[in-house]
Amino acid sequence: MFVYSYAFSREWMLYMWNVFIHELGHVLGLRHEFAIGDVRGEMTTDREGDKAVRIDAPDPNSVMNYRNEPPQLQQSDIDSTRKFYSMT
Repeated sequence: MFVYSYAFSREWMLYMWNVFIHELGHVLGLRHEFAIGDVRGEMTTDREGDKAVRIDAPDPNSVMNYRNEPPQLQQSDIDSTRKFYSMT
């Protein structure tokens, strides 16, 4: 197997770590922050938010958003995940 040498750079490893954290959020049941089109938290069917329910306030810096450079886990991500699992 061959990999590009930049895969070992600190910047790339940090980026890939945060992509991993983002994907782990999906494994834990989290949706993209933009999945809910209605800021009131009502269900929507016009986007990927089909049957998604917002359980916490939106955070534009959430690791569950795209285009955050670099994507980083936020305290709100941790708090929202804890809140979600306390409901189950």
